[in-house]
Amino acid sequence: MHLHPKKTLLFFAILMRLVLQTHAQKLNFEQFNVEDGIIASEIYNLHQDTKGYIWAFTANGIIKHNGLKFIPVCTNIPYDQSSVYVVRESNDGAMFIANSKAQLFQIRNDSAFLIKGLKETSNKILSENDVMFDMIVVDSSEIYFTTYKRSYKLYKNKVYSLSNFSDPKGNLVIYKKINKKYFPIRSHLFLKKPSISRILTDRDSSLSIITTPFSSARYVRNVVREFQNTIYLLDNHHLFKIDKYGN
Repeated sequence: MHLHPKKTLLFFAILMRLVLQTHAQKLNFEQFNVEDGIIASEIYNLHQDTKGYIWAFTANGIIKHNGLKFIPVCTNIPYDQSSVYVVRESNDGAMFIANSKAQLFQIRNDSAFLIKGLKETSNKILSENDVMFDMIVVDSSEIYFTTYKRSYKLYKNKVYSLSNFSDPKGNLVIYKKINKKYFPIRSHLFLKKPSISRILTDRDSSLSIITTPFSSARYVRNVVREFQNTIYLLDNHHLFKIDKYGN
């Protein structure tokens, strides 16, 4: 297609104006406060679900932005069970939360329903002054979760300890590939030593072993990411880059 010179000039003038307008645009931030439905100044988690809704897990309960305002949700559970430390979704968009009582819930229709089979494990976690730190959800029947001290698998309402995977000396953290994400399997001992991190593929073959100078790697959530055949391991002090050959 050939444009007339005047039309060509007009076309580029319009194009340049659009480019300048795009560069002139600024990010707009909107502040929400109590008048907008925020029920607490302390927020433990923010989460945008697969449908686009924003969830805020606060010190005074759980709220959800419905497109117009924040409204209280999950009001069917007691107030002291609504302090949420971890929120995750499965591949099919089902949402799961872990609270300060070491309990797991599935959220359906803006209500929270307790996952069964965890009572004994929850009591053990609380007795050790431990908390649920992170989790990976495969589906409602298979959930991997970890505390500061141990890692577990909940399968068909039965809990399995995963500490037998780790080093008995307590200085090894294994990152096992589950559902396209990496789950930290922590030692049953909690020693403040430099961590040895072993990264496994989805077939449990060892991809790489990295000695991190600090034990803090076990404190960081979701420390392993895979992007374009490269794996990144993060602790509180360093970022490690690993190629597909484990180097």
